[in-house]
Amino acid sequence: MTTVAATGWLLRSLEPDDASELARHLRLVAAEGWIGLEPEAITAAGQRQSLISMDPTRAAAVGLFTGTRLIAVAVAVRGSGPLAHTATVAVSVEPAHRRHHAARTLLQELEHWAVHQRVYKLCASVLGDNRAARALFTRCGYQQEGWRRAQLALNGGWQDEVLFGKLLTPPAGGTLE
Repeated sequence: MTTVAATGWLLRSLEPDDASELARHLRLVAAEGWIGLEPEAITAAGQRQSLISMDPTRAAAVGLFTGTRLIAVAVAVRGSGPLAHTATVAVSVEPAHRRHHAARTLLQELEHWAVHQRVYKLCASVLGDNRAARALFTRCGYQQEGWRRAQLALNGGWQDEVLFGKLLTPPAGGTLE
């Protein structure tokens, strides 16, 4: 658990007891149409099960809290086999807390997790018309790796998907395994 200076946010890993608050947060963000889920399909029970079954060597879920309210979430899920050195990340921030470095704070926390787990590449995908998310990943050192046109059927139309990646430096003397 860490308090983020100047903001008073509490940064910590999500636990099964956070399931109701996580579901509330995801329903709020899903209602904006950015994550491709129907808000009513997101349940506390489903989030609880996901958090219970999460293997900390294969995935991480971190959140920023103000008091007991979860205001931002980021997750990383490690690849397997020849992709075991990669992890896919996703981040969501409630509208009132955007543009205050919440997403950047969470992505930095996931980078620390990744290096400790010997993950050396983080990957993300965002909707093509989500300029704020594209700018965020660019500011955080991610490189645009691709643009898939009309990749997703969302919000009553076709949406482009933009792919980003960030190579992390292995620890001194570290090798890919």
